[in-house]
Amino acid sequence: MDPKDVLNEVIAGLDAREAEKVVEAEKVAATRAAFDAEKASAIAEAVAAVKAEVPAWKGGFATKKLVGKNDPKSERNDAVLHWLRTGDTIAPESVGYVKSADDGFWGGEEYAKAAMQEDTSSEGGFLVPIDFFDQIIQRRNELSIVRKAGARVISTSRDSIQIPVEGTATTTFVSTAEEAASNQNEPVLDPITVLVPKWTKNIRISNELLADQAANLDSFIAADLAQKMAMTENRYSMVGTGSAQHLGIFTTDANYAPTEYALTSDNLGGALTFANFITGAYGLASEYREQASFFMHSLSEGILRGLISTSMPLFPAGSAASGQAVKLSQLLDRPVYNQRNIEQTSDVADSDDVVTYVACLGDMSFYALVERSGLEVVRNPWLYQATDQTGIFAKFRQGGAPLMSEAFTVFRAIINTS
Repeated sequence: MDPKDVLNEVIAGLDAREAEKVVEAEKVAATRAAFDAEKASAIAEAVAAVKAEVPAWKGGFATKKLVGKNDPKSERNDAVLHWLRTGDTIAPESVGYVKSADDGFWGGEEYAKAAMQEDTSSEGGFLVPIDFFDQIIQRRNELSIVRKAGARVISTSRDSIQIPVEGTATTTFVSTAEEAASNQNEPVLDPITVLVPKWTKNIRISNELLADQAANLDSFIAADLAQKMAMTENRYSMVGTGSAQHLGIFTTDANYAPTEYALTSDNLGGALTFANFITGAYGLASEYREQASFFMHSLSEGILRGLISTSMPLFPAGSAASGQAVKLSQLLDRPVYNQRNIEQTSDVADSDDVVTYVACLGDMSFYALVERSGLEVVRNPWLYQATDQTGIFAKFRQGGAPLMSEAFTVFRAIINTS
């Protein structure tokens, strides 16, 4: 064969093979184009489904496709302009909008735009936290009126203590003749026994509250325990029975019998009188009266101050006629301490009234307040571990008793028991 023919035949074969490759490439391109189109269509359908199913308040799309007049699926320029001007996707019929054929809403009514505000939680209100004052406001409680009035505070390391007091007083000196025998006169001493009982309080607090609280809970509890100790001290120093508690100045026993005076005109259930009060107050010996204080319920003090003569208060709470200031916290120039556990007198007798002690005038330096220990506070995180609580245990050991009967005068009056 001619070499030229051989060459032409080889070239023809190569051209045919190249043509086959071109045809194959065109088939691949067509297949890819079809795949891309199908992929784009699937993505568009998925996005549309998400827009239709996930509302804006759940993190979905905040705006929905606006619908225009006569074509529910169009995005007309006037619809866009209406949204830009008003921020409102609810297009009224007067503007030329109709309900969407596919969902029946005015341009996506369920996704209507609204200005953010703090009054509505879904519009951002939850972003504004409620402010919090980090100090607990305590009730006003009594402080220790017993100590303030001058009680004799004694420490002990035992559960009771004996305090020697003068019983029968010695007499004055006796004039004695020359070579006569001296007057023999010894004092009589008596022991006063004061028991020192234990007083306790237990507070349980969940560990979550202790960990999460943002106020002054610890200092609040500490202050509250101290105040309740003072209130306990006040109550039982006034009206304690002496049995596993203080003997109060309003309670009599074998060793304590203060002088009694009636505030009422008939010594029983009559009206309170100024004269009876003055008689009782000055019935206390002057050596005790100089340092004495009054103790009574605040309402009883109010009734006493309400006693009037010739249209003038007998116990004024302001400036006296002489210009000397009379303090609200004083009666007859002596301090007045109010205590809520003292019986309060009544100014009107009733069928079920009884007569009891309603006021006391006494020198509290002759009242012994005996302490075994001060206030002890212990935090125990293990005892209530099963319920995940911490226990706060507080205790103190204290007792008290009057040391001298003649240092106190008590007043009787009616009290209303109904």
